[in-house]
Amino acid sequence: MGASKHVRIDGRLRGSGAGAAPIAPPTIPITATIPEFRRISGISRSRIYELLEAGEIQSVHIAVRRLVIIQSYLDLIERQRSKVQK
Repeated sequence: MGASKHVRIDGRLRGSGAGAAPIAPPTIPITATIPEFRRISGISRSRIYELLEAGEIQSVHIAVRRLVIIQSYLDLIERQRSKVQK
């Protein structure tokens, strides 16, 4: 018999032996709608629109949906961290 590998996730052991589903790393979405972005970031709707207007974060329009580009939010966080470290 082959050895079964186990990975600890959330305090529990998850097996990767025969029949076990593979464990995928968490994924980060590329874009998010305004309501999704509010939930992800914890930023208010009005502040999100202020950041968009100021060019601090970016979005795209696809049909009638406005999608915030998550990488632009990550870049904003890095810029803010750089200001604090200086």
